[in-house]
This record gives sequence, C-alpha cells and structure tokens, in this order.
Amino acid sequence: MTDVAGRRRFLYEGQEWLAWSAGAGAYGTGAYGLAPVEAVHFARATQPAAPVREALLARGRFQCLHDSELIGLLESATPIVEPDGRQS
Repeated sequence: MTDVAGRRRFLYEGQEWLAWSAGAGAYGTGAYGLAPVEAVHFARATQPAAPVREALLARGRFQCLHDSELIGLLESATPIVEPDGRQS
C-alpha cells in the first residue's frame, strides 16, 4: 500500500515497515554515460521519521516493486549511519 507521502507499507518478519524514495541522482563513468539511481529509505512504521536502512535502485523502479521485492531490497540495504557515528 502507498500513502499520500509516497511511502510504501509492507510486512517483514511480523513488523510493518515503510519504504520511500529519498532522492535521485546519477552514477558511473565511461563511454556509456551515467546510470540514473534513486535512494530508498526504510523505517519501521512505529518510527516513520527515523529511517534505519538505505538502498540504491535504478530510478523509476521503486513504485513498481512487489512487496517481496521490497523485502529483498530491505535485506540487502545498508544501515544508515548518524553524523555522530551511531547506526540507526
């Protein structure tokens, strides 16, 4: 399910999670040019303002992902590190 803020809700290991596009950019070098990517943030639904993991995804794919694909992306996502060095 997607809410008005564009956040996706899904269940993972019995907990409700939120995922949303947190920004976009381009990455790469060489003759083929840059690849468009977007950052996806993940937070527990009980703490929606505190994302704990982040993953990169090809731009434009996020809204089309099935819940099982969101779970796979969450499992491979990198922990978000706070400015003081703590992991969220």
